[in-house]
Formats: sequence, C-alpha cells, structure tokens
Amino acid sequence: MVAAESLVKAFADHGIKLSKIKATGIPIDPSFAVPKDRDLLRRQWNLNPKLPAILIMGGGLGMGPLGEVVKELASAGLPCQLVVVCGRNEQLRNKLLKMLPGLPGRVEVLGYVTNIQDLMAVCDLMVGKAGGLTSSEAMASGLPMFITDPIPGQEERNAEFLESVGAARLVRGQKDLLQQVKYYLNQPSLQKSMTEAARAIGRPKSAAAAVDVIEELIEKNTGESLRSIN
Repeated sequence: MVAAESLVKAFADHGIKLSKIKATGIPIDPSFAVPKDRDLLRRQWNLNPKLPAILIMGGGLGMGPLGEVVKELASAGLPCQLVVVCGRNEQLRNKLLKMLPGLPGRVEVLGYVTNIQDLMAVCDLMVGKAGGLTSSEAMASGLPMFITDPIPGQEERNAEFLESVGAARLVRGQKDLLQQVKYYLNQPSLQKSMTEAARAIGRPKSAAAAVDVIEELIEKNTGESLRSIN
C-alpha cells in the first residue's frame, strides 16, 4: 500500500507486480473525510472570517523554529491571521504567549490539539514540517504547505514529492518564507492552484481504502470475509 498513485510506477520499477501495489494513501483518521462547516469552525476557533488563516505547526512535539517563524510573519503586517500549534512543547507555548503583546499581527497560540482535522479545514495555508502523517492530513484537507527545514531523508523526499505536484513549496530560511507567504497571499490564482493540487492527491478515506485491501486479501487467501472473522 503506497501513499499516492504516482508512486505505483516507482515500486513496479523495483520489480513488484502491479497487482500487488495499491495506492490507498497513508491511513489517517476517518474524521478527515467528514464534511466541515468552515464558518462555524472559524467562530469556534476565534478566527476572523474575513482574513486568510495560516496554520503553523511543528508536529506533536512542537519541533522546528516555530518561535522565529511566528515572530517574522506576525511582525510583517501581512493581511492574514496565524494559528500556532505547539503540541506538547509547553516551553514554546509559554514563550509565544509572552511574545503576543509585542506582536502587531493577529495570532492564536494553541498547545496539543486532538481535533486537528477541524483546524486544518478552516486554514488556508500551512507552514511546517513534512512528516508523512502531517502531510497526508494536510493534503486530505486540501491545505497547501510551505515546508521549512525538512529532516534529511524521509522529510526531504516528502517535500520533493509535494512540491513536484504543486501542493507545497520548500522555503529556505525566514526571509524566503516571508517573501513566499507575501506572494501567496497576493496571488489568488496560486492559492487556487495549490489548493486544487493538494485536494487532487489528498486521500481522506485512506484508512477505509487500506481496510478494503486487507479484507480483499483475506477473502482471497482464506475464503472468509474480515467481517465474518470478527
């Protein structure tokens, strides 16, 4: 089971039979497939309905240069609002909360959230890491990504793939990030194309697709369905 249809050929080129390769997507919470009321959720998250919302994340542990990213973007006078998820990094969260009074931009600082699917649904752009699960959730939400400091190896390859399909951009440093965000906010056509690219490869029903593949294999090899076994 692979993350995207475009990866099927790469696995086939390594000698794996096409019939054994299924593009299910990385399994994510089924709640990503549930339709969301953006206006209602924006009110619940205390967001301005008239301003684009940029989600800034560093994974569940709040890794990466989040403090510097927030300070740079919030001080630039951009026509947007920031939502920062610090994960379990309470030190970072407290640091950002102390910074807020001195920042001219609108910033919401959150800790660890259990309903990230709702938050991704109401935001227009994400700035953060290119971990497999986070990237899959963002794509399932139709949320374009600006990727910062990918970890060598897996995250670099994820960033290359997402950038190649037009759903993400790799940024290099704080100045590049600021310039790219400014350009993005001023280019509705770019916003539309990146959002459409994210939705095109997003698989909100990936978990169900993976179960279907497993059930098919069980039925083929045992003659029994997964449901009858349970």
